[in-house]
Amino acid sequence: DLIVTVSDGVNTSEMTSVQIQVIEPGNLPPIIPSGQLFEIPENISNGDLVGTILATDLESDPLTWEIVSGNEAAIFHLNGNTGELTINDNSLIDHEQEMLYELMITVSDQESSSIASAIIINVTDINDVPPNIEPGQRFTIFENSPNETLVGRVEAADGDSTPGVFVNWDII
Repeated sequence: DLIVTVSDGVNTSEMTSVQIQVIEPGNLPPIIPSGQLFEIPENISNGDLVGTILATDLESDPLTWEIVSGNEAAIFHLNGNTGELTINDNSLIDHEQEMLYELMITVSDQESSSIASAIIINVTDINDVPPNIEPGQRFTIFENSPNETLVGRVEAADGDSTPGVFVNWDII
């Protein structure tokens, strides 16, 4: 209860009791902020932390996280109590095969669930594929050609999706 009076500058009312009743609006669903993006190297180890998925609940109820789609190969593990996303099976993570993963996540506060939100995991390339010299290359040069005459250009390729610069060539 509040005791209030009002004044018009000259006269003041008598004291009156006013009651305020606080009514809970009902349980609102938790919210997963959009735009959550994580980056992992393609050589990440099993058990490594990808990141923690953020979520809020206006009533501060305990939250439970769940992957609802995008993890059919069980590459990721989501701790339902903390929102921590870790690597479950790294054997399929290869930047040259899959550059990103999109997981659909929901969060529940035991009474209501959030709408599913997309979490993006970018896989960064590492230099893990050895270069390959194209087989069968042949070059011809005339006898007694001057020094520094171009004989040919040996063609090689690097299987990494990030273009490689060949830093060392050896004639064996």
